[in-house]
Amino acid sequence: MNSDVARLNSESLVWLRDSVLPLWTRAGFDSAAGAFEESLLETGAPAGEPRRAMVQARQSFALRCAVDLGVFPADRAASMIAVAASNLVKRYQLESGAFMHSLRVDGTVADARPDLYTQAFAMFGLAHAYAVVRDPSYAAAALRVVEYLQSARHLPEGGFSELTASGDVLLATNPHMHLFEAALAWLDVDSDSREWRRFADQLAELALRRFVDPRTGFIGEEFLPGWQFALSGTGAFMFEPGHQYEWCWLFERYAVMAGKNLRELCTRLFSQTEACGVAESGAVYDQMWSDRTVKSATSRFWPHTERIKAAAYRAIASRDRAAADVACASLVTLRKYFELPVRGLWTDTMNPDGSFKPGNAKGSSLYHIIGAMVEFDRLARSRNL
Repeated sequence: MNSDVARLNSESLVWLRDSVLPLWTRAGFDSAAGAFEESLLETGAPAGEPRRAMVQARQSFALRCAVDLGVFPADRAASMIAVAASNLVKRYQLESGAFMHSLRVDGTVADARPDLYTQAFAMFGLAHAYAVVRDPSYAAAALRVVEYLQSARHLPEGGFSELTASGDVLLATNPHMHLFEAALAWLDVDSDSREWRRFADQLAELALRRFVDPRTGFIGEEFLPGWQFALSGTGAFMFEPGHQYEWCWLFERYAVMAGKNLRELCTRLFSQTEACGVAESGAVYDQMWSDRTVKSATSRFWPHTERIKAAAYRAIASRDRAAADVACASLVTLRKYFELPVRGLWTDTMNPDGSFKPGNAKGSSLYHIIGAMVEFDRLARSRNL
């Protein structure tokens, strides 16, 4: 097993260094605008799609990780991150402190909606930019988002409202998960911050009290007012296996930071998702019902990255060889999404028959991929197994 981990890790780092990062920091970065491209065509050329604030933030994280992994020059990463973070604040942040969703390539507004998902990643990206550049304006910009959320988007029953593209208000756990991730990122770079610790504690308490179904142990995706589970006609709610793994990984990290014991919760999340959320082929299902039946048998690439992160973290923390085997198997499956004529690109969705849906390679995907590689690299370097 150790030799498999070392080999897979080495091959992944070479792929990042020689194929992914050269492509996404050249064709994937508009140096004149100081902005990362939203997506690349199958030829490797920019697709010209509107650029989400989320992508600008995620790519700053990806470059910081690339430096830590030793696959990208630190000075070049710092320069790109500084430009991108500065432009994120200058071009995307609104007077309210919130960040708008997206801009067109020419810099005009494509979608001014301050959706909750965008707020989470703006804060997340600014944390990683701050870790590299140490510009205090990034911290100030991120805290303005927290102030905006608490004053304008806070719900009486806890949490924050999401805004759909049509302007409807939605109660969803996914953006709260990424708000939680952003708070943990800030605690990583500013461990003395009372504001970020308070925000992380608030989100953790909400998730543990409202999002986890006490009967099944699964975390739901969409809720009715009052954080009531949105049930189907059969009385089941929908969950995504990829998010169960992601919550598991975040709770593991939070438990260490906050000195809390969440071992039972994390073990249950991981083991029951392994039991019902993975096909015999090794592909992770996109959506399940809480009665453990499959809602959507397609498999997007990102649930595999979250499975790698959760499994690798557990393998290190618990000396769990079975979890290390899961991380290896999931990385092997993930690599199928990278088998394209232009190396450094990826596809997004696998059909149940193992074929792939065509489409542009999304820049936002690098956040998932490199995040998984960071945890897998930690596994490869660990002496606990």
